[in-house]
Amino acid sequence: MKAAYAAARVVRVMTVPPVMAAWLILTLWLGRDDIIRRACEGAAALLCLAALPVLAYPLSLVPRLRAGGRERQRDLAFLFSVLGYGLGWLWVCVSPCAQGLRFVFGTYAISVLVLLAFNKLLGLRASGHACSVAGPVATIIALMGGRWVPLCLALYALSFWASVRSGRHTVREYLLGSLSVLLAMGVSALIHLL
Repeated sequence: MKAAYAAARVVRVMTVPPVMAAWLILTLWLGRDDIIRRACEGAAALLCLAALPVLAYPLSLVPRLRAGGRERQRDLAFLFSVLGYGLGWLWVCVSPCAQGLRFVFGTYAISVLVLLAFNKLLGLRASGHACSVAGPVATIIALMGGRWVPLCLALYALSFWASVRSGRHTVREYLLGSLSVLLAMGVSALIHLL
């Protein structure tokens, strides 16, 4: 019982949004030179989608900020994600990047808006963690092809199990978070790919 809970916590840490974003970017960078065509694009993507959002974690250890507990940590993570995703999306929209990279950044930025709509406007708790796992998994399958399906589905299932097992999310919350990013991908595809 304790071992399963501990394993679930480890999986949750290994699938935090910055780690999943870095995995997505590195996979695309190494596997699709038509999406990330220059080193500066890969570096900017890692900076905006992974490095800026990860700054929320050490900041949440500052005593004055730590006083807010888990909710304060969640707010900081969301704020730094909005900052990184928004700046990145603006950058790709004004630079000569490939449509595929614009699609990736658009998906990240729009997913924040969809999560806000679910959580704040509709009063439904949609998991940001699920969104950060389902997005890279679905994007890699869409942009890298079917051979990635088994690995991506296994990663998604493992993260789903870990979130529910550790008590961080219910099945419904995890599925709503996954739906959030799928909606964002659809909107981003309409904007950047069609």
